[in-house]
Amino acid sequence: MIEEVDGEGDLDCEGIYEEEVSPITVFFCNGIGTSFESAQAKAGLIEEAFSGRVICVHNPTEITSMVVSSLFPKVWGVGHIHEMHDATETRIIQELADRIFSEVQSGKEVVLIGHSHGVFLLDRAIKDPRFDNFRQLISFYAFAGAKAVKNKQAAFVQNYVCGSGFVSRMANWYYHKKETYLILQELRKGKSCEEAACSVLEMIAKSGDDYDRLLSIAKKYNIYVIPSRADFWRDHFLRTFVKEIQEIANSHLGYAQQPAT
Repeated sequence: MIEEVDGEGDLDCEGIYEEEVSPITVFFCNGIGTSFESAQAKAGLIEEAFSGRVICVHNPTEITSMVVSSLFPKVWGVGHIHEMHDATETRIIQELADRIFSEVQSGKEVVLIGHSHGVFLLDRAIKDPRFDNFRQLISFYAFAGAKAVKNKQAAFVQNYVCGSGFVSRMANWYYHKKETYLILQELRKGKSCEEAACSVLEMIAKSGDDYDRLLSIAKKYNIYVIPSRADFWRDHFLRTFVKEIQEIANSHLGYAQQPAT
């Protein structure tokens, strides 16, 4: 069942899932400009794959407010504002952190699935130092993330990118420093960490002494490229990443997907 959680309300829900005994709890957080109904539809896809509990945390933020509060200041010379969130984002991040922590503290395995801006919110939530002793219980799957998630954030991290990735590329430009952004751009082309570091070294025209530093940046991220599909936006999630969602569920449930008959 989907635990329907509106970003405008309390995450605690009464009287549901008392019969749930699964050791895995799945959290889903949607991208910007997504209605509550659409977020539930996406969570329904995940629930079907996992055959179990999915906590759908609705991210109600809109693209207009994001552009005005975040992008414009950078364009007009303020620079990278990595920690800027409006009141809605801050509240969702705190609620996510509290709810995820309650699960891992009880010893449950937690699977985080985020899309676009929802990836950023989940990433911020588990940066809470309370998670430092529980990261081995967390797996994080980021789809077209507004910000690439570092490997150190969880026991396993996978950043999925596909197609031209225009939306996620623009968001990455905002949320990451220049060299990191350039590295990510090379990795999303399917290059190895070593190849990405060499390419960026040529771009920034610095000495070879910087290669090791650039390589260390590249190795902080696990990027999985899906080149044959269009960049997902809103409801396209349902058809763009259905194969990957099923593979994720299979890996955590401990069985291989059966071939179609």
